[in-house]
Formats: sequence, structure tokens, C-alpha cells
Amino acid sequence: MFNNVLYFIVVLLVFNISSQESRPEGSPGYSFFMIFVTWLALAAYAQWGFRRLLANSKRGGDGDGRFAGLYHGLVLRLSIFAVLVFALDVHLFSLRYWLQAIPGFKTFSVLQGSAAMALFLAYLATIWYFAWPAYREIFRAEFRRGGFVAANVKFNIPILFPWVILTLLVDLASLVPSKSLTHLLNTPQGQILFFAVFLSLLTIFMPPLIQSWWGCRPFPQTGKVPELEAFLREKSFRYRRLLQWPLLEGRVLTAGIMGVIPRFRYILVTESLMEALSVEELKAVLAHEMGHARHRHLLFYVLFLLGYMVISFGIFEISFSLLAVQPFFMRIMESGEARAS
Repeated sequence: MFNNVLYFIVVLLVFNISSQESRPEGSPGYSFFMIFVTWLALAAYAQWGFRRLLANSKRGGDGDGRFAGLYHGLVLRLSIFAVLVFALDVHLFSLRYWLQAIPGFKTFSVLQGSAAMALFLAYLATIWYFAWPAYREIFRAEFRRGGFVAANVKFNIPILFPWVILTLLVDLASLVPSKSLTHLLNTPQGQILFFAVFLSLLTIFMPPLIQSWWGCRPFPQTGKVPELEAFLREKSFRYRRLLQWPLLEGRVLTAGIMGVIPRFRYILVTESLMEALSVEELKAVLAHEMGHARHRHLLFYVLFLLGYMVISFGIFEISFSLLAVQPFFMRIMESGEARAS
């Protein structure tokens, strides 16, 4: 989940900080054709990678756990490649410029942003489409390819909920005749403020939205659940609820935790994991999830991304200021101006 949040935050940042005042040299047909070509490159890479993994898995035989790690590693590499492809679409093929050319899209940035995020989600869906045969073989899953892709899409969409709400509010605010507000939102400082508010909303309010969107439900108060809840109380761990996580129909052996504030903090456990592990093993899993909360790993990601954003906006100004105090650099600048005149 953390990886997926990072992917979407990075592509949102790449899309929002891009700007192109003048018309691109190429036509919109050329740009969208090249975007289609980059998508084909991603699809070819994904198909080749997962076919190779599937063949190796079949030769390796059953019960070879290393293929699960190889699968997740390949998904990680392909997802990063999808981020790079999206960055090419934005900076080389002028994706944002041509989206703004669509009537209404320039006024409402939520429309152009949603279209861009739909493109990136299509890239991820391409990865999941080609991942399904290898996933079915390695993890002995029985659901169909369409269900696998749909479940992954449903898993990722809630990441964008706070962004959609905040962007829509900003669009509505920009309709107010206030030049100062519009100017602020178009400056690096305004973009940093926007993303800081977005990340804050994401951190605080995303967990309740996500657990509802995913269809999480409380576990029946039978079997192992009362012992696990007693364990959490014994450790004085504050949380909202222990929930059944229907990720990929609940057949995945995994658990997770969402939320920084205890009131909006949820511990998620899939039904398969609850059935497969003993109470003591499940306590170890919960202890691991508690560690994420107590060591504030989610806050670390938020601060890291805010720092990255500030550096991205300010690195040019800082670099130029440092160079400007160097006599050698200034002599080069002065000689260039003299030649130009």
C-alpha cells in the first residue's frame, strides 16, 4: 500500500509542477501517438517479464517460496517504469498542455488531473493484466484475470479520494474573482502548500474512506479475535477497529495498518491469514503492525515527500544563488552577455 501511495503522489507531483506556456512543436496527434507507443513498450516489458517468471516458476516446482519474492520485485520494477513512462508523457509529449486544450479542462484542474491519473492507472492495470498468469501459478489463486485486475484497481483508487476533493475545492475557489488566490496557487509556494494540505488530508482521512470502499467488515467475536483484541489492549495500543480485509477476495495472506490518529486507525487482516496462523503467530503479525504505528513510518513518508517537493521546486533557485556568488561563473555570464550585444 505504501508503495502505491508513493507512486500516485510522485505522478501527481510530476504532473502538477509541469508547465508549458508556448505551443509544443508537434501536433496533438503526434503526442498521443507517442504516448500510445510508450504504453506498448510498458506492455511488452510486462509481458516478457511475467512470461519469463511463469516459465521459471513451473520449472522450479511447487513450494519454492523465492518466486513470490521475484514476483513482487518484478511488480515493483514495472511500477517504477510506469512512473518513468508517465514522466515522459508529461515532459516530452506535453500531456498536460494537450489536456488543457480540451474545453473546460483548463478551468477545472480536477478534470485534467483525473484524466492524467486515469492514464497512469491504465499503465498499472496493464501490469496487473500480464501479472495474472504468474500470480495464479505462484500463489495458487483461483479467481479470473478480470477479477484480479478489478480488485487491484479498487485497491488503489481510494488513494486519490482526498486529492479529488481538495482539487475540486481549489477549482471552485479559483472561480472567485480573487487575483491573489489564483496567483498563489500558480506559484511554487502555492503548489507546496497545496500538496502539504493534500498529504495531511491523505494521512488523516484516507483510512475511514478506504476501509469503507474496500468493503472491510469487523470480524465476528468468536475464535481467535477476542484473544487478539485482548492482546492489543494489553499492549495499550490505541486503534479504531480490527477489520476483515477482503483483498483479492480475502485469499491473500497479508495484514496491514492504516491511520496516524488512533480515532482513524484500522488494523486489517485477511480471512486467509486469520485461518492459516495460530493465535501466537497472529499476535506476532499484530506486533509488527503496531511497530509501524509507534515508529510513525507513515509520517516519515509524508515528511520525506514534502522535503522532496520543496527540493524539487527550490533546487534551481538554490543552485543559481550558489553559482552567482562564484566570480568564475559571473565572468562567464558577463562574457556571454557581451557577445550577445
